Amino acid sequence: MMALTDTQVRQLKAKLEAKHVKTRKANGTDLHYVEGWHVIAEANRIFGYDAWDRRTLASRCVWSGETGAYHVVAAYTAKVRVSVRAGEHHDRAGGIRNRRRQGPNSRAGS
Repeated sequence: MMALTDTQVRQLKAKLEAKHVKTRKANGTDLHYVEGWHVIAEANRIFGYDAWDRRTLASRCVWSGETGAYHVVAAYTAKVRVSVRAGEHHDRAGGIRNRRRQGPNSRAGS
């Protein structure tokens, strides 16, 4: 089994730039999160494109509500396993937010 390089370990331990940590309010609480596209881009940068995999181990809806006519908003937490082809496994918990439009003119998956 090959270990992570010193550079990869240093990059993984580095503090996230504040511009990549998003904040939003929900029920009077500030929620901080990193958008999924950024996490994927960082994994590709650190490990290399197609050199790692992810698998959702568990997900849970922690909040849902309506933001207006035909709009449903939900927040999820997820436990994800990242497998690096170097043989390492890292389980982390995180969250995502999903918006879905409902109604007569809605499209599937939007």
